[in-house]
Amino acid sequence: MVWRGLRCEQLAGQKAAVAKLDELNHAREMHSQGMDEQEIWRETGWLLGRDNKWRFEIPDDLIR
Repeated sequence: MVWRGLRCEQLAGQKAAVAKLDELNHAREMHSQGMDEQEIWRETGWLLGRDNKWRFEIPDDLIR
């Protein structure tokens, strides 16, 4: 979504209505196995923040 010429590119956490929790569980599993964070992001769409909370990017087309 482009709003006033800007892309939104918002991140959300596991409580978001559009969160794919099965992918989050897979990301956690990959992380516990020592997988690289970039590989986890590419495969699941989830990343672990500095505050130790998982996040994903909300696609611009889902932002209302």
